Amino acid sequence: MPEHQEHIRYGAIHRALLAGLLGNVGTRTDQAEYTGARNTRFSIFPGSALFKRNPSWVVAFELVQTTRLYARTAARINPLWIEPLAEHLVKRTHSETRWQSDTAHVVADEKVSLYGLTIVPRRPVHFGPIDPKVSREIFIQCALVEGDYRTSAPFFKHNRDLITELEQLEAKGRRRDLLADAKARFEFYDQRIPAGIHNGPLFEKWRRQAEAKNAQLLFMKREDLLKLDPEDVSRGRFPDSFNVGDASFRLTYQFDPGTELDGVTITLPVSFITQVSPELFQWLVPGLLADKLTALIRSMPKQQRVNFIPAPQFAQLAMQKAPAQPSESLLTFLAGQLTKAAGIPIHARDFDPSTLPDFLRMNFRVVDESGKQLAIGRDLPRLQKLLGAKVQSSLASAPVHGFNRDNITAWDFGDLPDRIELKHQGLTLQGYPSLVDQTTAVSIRLLDTPASAETSHQAGIHRLLKFALQPDLKYLSKNLPGINALCLNYATLGSCSQLKDQLIEAIADRAFSTGLATIRNATAFEEQKIQARHSLFQIATEVTDVAGRVLSEYQTLSRTLSASLPPQRQAAARDLREQLTHLVAPGFLTQIPWAWLQHVPRYLKGMQIRLEKSGPAAARDAQLTAQSAPLWQQLRQRRTAHEAQKIHDLSLEQYRWMLEELRISLFAQELRTSIPISVERLAKQWALVKP
Repeated sequence: MPEHQEHIRYGAIHRALLAGLLGNVGTRTDQAEYTGARNTRFSIFPGSALFKRNPSWVVAFELVQTTRLYARTAARINPLWIEPLAEHLVKRTHSETRWQSDTAHVVADEKVSLYGLTIVPRRPVHFGPIDPKVSREIFIQCALVEGDYRTSAPFFKHNRDLITELEQLEAKGRRRDLLADAKARFEFYDQRIPAGIHNGPLFEKWRRQAEAKNAQLLFMKREDLLKLDPEDVSRGRFPDSFNVGDASFRLTYQFDPGTELDGVTITLPVSFITQVSPELFQWLVPGLLADKLTALIRSMPKQQRVNFIPAPQFAQLAMQKAPAQPSESLLTFLAGQLTKAAGIPIHARDFDPSTLPDFLRMNFRVVDESGKQLAIGRDLPRLQKLLGAKVQSSLASAPVHGFNRDNITAWDFGDLPDRIELKHQGLTLQGYPSLVDQTTAVSIRLLDTPASAETSHQAGIHRLLKFALQPDLKYLSKNLPGINALCLNYATLGSCSQLKDQLIEAIADRAFSTGLATIRNATAFEEQKIQARHSLFQIATEVTDVAGRVLSEYQTLSRTLSASLPPQRQAAARDLREQLTHLVAPGFLTQIPWAWLQHVPRYLKGMQIRLEKSGPAAARDAQLTAQSAPLWQQLRQRRTAHEAQKIHDLSLEQYRWMLEELRISLFAQELRTSIPISVERLAKQWALVKP
């Protein structure tokens, strides 16, 4: 007989025998031991042909108890034969009941056992026919309430959009009591869907028939989902868009404290990011303005804050005066309103916006042309700086003729407007034509902000003037007044050629410094060139005179500080050496603005006076140093941070020179200061410095 026929015959015979021997079935649970029905334990009889084979499943003609329970006349079986033969005897249990979205059915894991012996440990089965009631509840909850269902039914999208809209109302009002819970949505469907509908195919069949009679049967209404009437969450107070000029940008709201998107988020295209002022977004949205004003009042120092209690009341007074179209910063507006309300002078710097919770600061999401997110955050100036290069690239790609030219060395390009409007990516952008200094030549570019354009254009005009006056500057370099003495005193700082280059640069800076940013045509440029040429030699005399006095005082003080000093002067000398290193360094002539360079000789004299006084008055010098040293250290730390971030802060530069004046007032009062100065004035100036 062929082998496959023998195999079929073997299975048929043993299935027939198995039908009467279901109580003698066993599965191997140890190397030589089997577990049978009702948790019996037996072994294959040693004389059996299966004794050494130990198959996984067996059936025995008889189980004989001797020294142990043995299966005699045993045969190997397939466990799949058991269930069909024992359908009336097996026990089925179900667990892990769940919704399966791929098949749109409720499924469970089924376990099948016979006399306590597991014959099917786990298999997924449709649970609907087993328990229609529970399956229907799971279907409604998971598929319809939670939305884990694929359907093109109009009601499904309508209900989902309505829930999203109401969730936005909750997010706008920062509350959790408007939208009905999942139980209410369950009851909505439970009341409309008949019993026996427990999976996707059954539901779709019923729905098509039901909607033929009533198309709106499963469409939810606002009253089905709202627990309260959101009267205070109107579109006027919580708009869906934010207008900037003619452009409108989408706003989204989220009530999720501690997360990145908590509060109000505006989506801005990267090409527009530098076109907007951060102050515009301080006003946030009307619905959150009262909370923000209250928080700002509470952020003031205590001595001022106590005059505005209760803070919400003063915030409401300010709200009543808030303009529909703000034209000033929120901080300036609030300071003015509080000043009027209490008769106490309040300034914008008295508020500390850093203490505000995130939801009271606009969140900015910046996207590219395809809508891909490039950056997100609440610090708009940081984002503008971070993405400035992308904005410039976007403007450079805009189809505007005549504002992208290189290798310019003379004014041969006609007039330059100070501003143009252009359409780009569906937005009206402001572009600012500007000259750009490239050292060996000048370029024309379209820049994104008035401030960057003004700075760049001034540098570009400066470079063009140097090209135009090159013969005059070259002659001046060979005929600088007193250059030999200057080079001698500069020798410890650098070479004579380096000093000459600095002097020429400093002279050019002064000669070209007036109104460069306003030069927009060839006539104005020519007038500036003539004026600069006439003033070059007079300015050269002034600059070399100041440079000579600085270097002379520097050499005198440097020699004194290098000499052996008595112990009582050592502390002052250490502080003075550090001050001198930062005051007169290689390149100081171009690094120090002319307005302050003129005062450097006085600062150096003041340092000499301090050193002389420190001998008999070392204790007093130490007391005064304790006032100035912390200010100097915070200046250095902030400068280091700004350099790392490439921040140029004029307020910090002003603070630096005010500190030099403070040193004069502390250590050399007889020289007098050039401006009113005190530790308190420095503190006010520090408040203006960028963090």
